[in-house]
Amino acid sequence: MRLQFDNLNGEFTRSQQQLIQQSWIAIPGVLGNCYNNLFPDVKDAARGLYQEYFGDASGSGVKQVREVIIKMKQVLEELSFQTTAPNPPTMIFHHVTDALGAAHRPFNYGRWNQQKVLKIYVNRDQMNLGNLFQTLTHELSHLAAATEDIQTNLPPHGFVYVYGRELAQKLAANNRQAARRNAENYCFFLDEARLHGLR
Repeated sequence: MRLQFDNLNGEFTRSQQQLIQQSWIAIPGVLGNCYNNLFPDVKDAARGLYQEYFGDASGSGVKQVREVIIKMKQVLEELSFQTTAPNPPTMIFHHVTDALGAAHRPFNYGRWNQQKVLKIYVNRDQMNLGNLFQTLTHELSHLAAATEDIQTNLPPHGFVYVYGRELAQKLAANNRQAARRNAENYCFFLDEARLHGLR
């Protein structure tokens, strides 16, 4: 994994650059730990967390989640990552990132395909380790495994995009197939594993 910073105009302070680097460095270990606890089946330590974000911890669904995590690990080894501040700031969508549309097409992502660089935008004003880790793993799952930003009906919220921890958990409870395709479910599953270990 190679990290780059687009900091030509001083967008990030030194402490912010260190925080971004810390977030990236945490990802491979968390992915490895999660994979080990899902292979060949969901181990007891991972069962509660898995069910919280992906529903029933049996059957082919576990294999699907495992494959996404493997692909994320592989992409980390192959690509460079450039983290930059959005310009203009209106590029930020729901929490701390502008999700690259190209990240949804892992085998046809234009110039990133040749340069092997994924550029991820982060909001300097909302920067902390949790937000960064969630943003980076959300975008990484798009690029590596073509996860989606699921839009569905989740009572009592109505027809919504499934963004945020609460909606990701509700999606897992109501539609586990969709949860296994949703980028937010992966980022919160991995972030909980980072914070609390597998339970």
